[in-house]
Amino acid sequence: MRQGLLENITVNTGLNLSNYVSTTEGELFTPAMWEKMQTGLKNNISLGTNTTVAKYFTFSLGANIDNALTTKTLTRTYDPIINKEVDVVNKNITGYSIFSTTASLQTTLYGMMKFKKGGAVEAVRHMMTPSIGFTYSPDFGGSGFGYFKNYYNANGALTTYSIFEKGIVGQPTSGMVGALGINVGNNVEMKVKSKKDSTGVKKVKIFESLNFSANYNFAAKDHPWSVFSINGQSSFFENKLSVNTSLTLDPYKIMFLPGQDQGIRTEDFGHFSVQGFNVQLSYPLSSEIFGEKTDYAKKYSQKGEIRNENYYFDDDNYARFDQAWTLNINANYAYTRNATRNANKIASVGLDGSIKLTPYWNINGSTHYDMVTKQLAYTRIGFSRDQRSFTINFNWVPFGQYKVYDFFIGIKANILSDALKYKDRSFTQPNSPF
Repeated sequence: MRQGLLENITVNTGLNLSNYVSTTEGELFTPAMWEKMQTGLKNNISLGTNTTVAKYFTFSLGANIDNALTTKTLTRTYDPIINKEVDVVNKNITGYSIFSTTASLQTTLYGMMKFKKGGAVEAVRHMMTPSIGFTYSPDFGGSGFGYFKNYYNANGALTTYSIFEKGIVGQPTSGMVGALGINVGNNVEMKVKSKKDSTGVKKVKIFESLNFSANYNFAAKDHPWSVFSINGQSSFFENKLSVNTSLTLDPYKIMFLPGQDQGIRTEDFGHFSVQGFNVQLSYPLSSEIFGEKTDYAKKYSQKGEIRNENYYFDDDNYARFDQAWTLNINANYAYTRNATRNANKIASVGLDGSIKLTPYWNINGSTHYDMVTKQLAYTRIGFSRDQRSFTINFNWVPFGQYKVYDFFIGIKANILSDALKYKDRSFTQPNSPF
């Protein structure tokens, strides 16, 4: 078993070559088209390793390197005669390299609380996974790298821009990062008595995961703390009801000037105002949950065909088949503020499901009711037909901001799905009378 940092090292790399041009039909394959073409080459190298420290801690090291080459760069100036910023594209092969390094330490802690015998709850177990990590990246916006340059704008202010701006390979980051990251993962389970279980007890998950994370940037001139994030996931009623939640807190006081809706983030630390909250619930239902799966071959001896579809027939000659159905009930509530005076709220409940009309015909759909606007939101109705080798799909959004339908017929096999197909789609613009 490998244990040292050198023994556990891993290296991953990737290479991407891109060509892009935006031109008109009259310029196709002319010198004007080649003049506009952008070519870029990007390479990424990631290194990682880990080892065990003092038996109970995992120490990890990592590095990420991005290299890029492009055939065009940018020079920006301000022309006072025409009172406009002027961008000049330079045709030369230029590149940049950026990197970041990380180091982290992680461990796992266990806690158990046992209760007196005779009660319904026997014990509660808490598993905590705390980790602390440090990320460093130099300031690639410094003059020594040459990736960013300055010009004086119309107001005479010195303005920074990247020579790779508007390019195909993106641009390097600016600003030094020296951030300390804190993450605490939690898992909480409860043991309760159960007559249904052969062992006499069963595990109930209170929190499958409950994670807390935050960052502190030592290189930041102001607001070194990031927002604090809390994410939770759990399930109830024998894992049927899924619940996902998230919460973001801003540790700095937000001040609002009279008449201003956008707040100012002050340096006053310790207020922890809610900037975002989300909860999602989902409960799936299906024909399998409410009844045992029927073995039609054993229950019905007679088998036949109606319009090229196979059925089983009972003693009264009624056609029988496995009419499977699914129905998913979901609800969502989201509160978003993001340092504004008035929060944005979303609340909806929805249904989506499917049912077999015949062995080869299926109807499916979804709808959502917006509890804020008191209106039906996105609603879709779909039909599908299994043609053995081919499949037919039709989807229709009958109302709402965007009305659309699409029809598709093609080969079922993925490897041949693009070889022979027909697809039609309509799109209605918002506020269109048609």
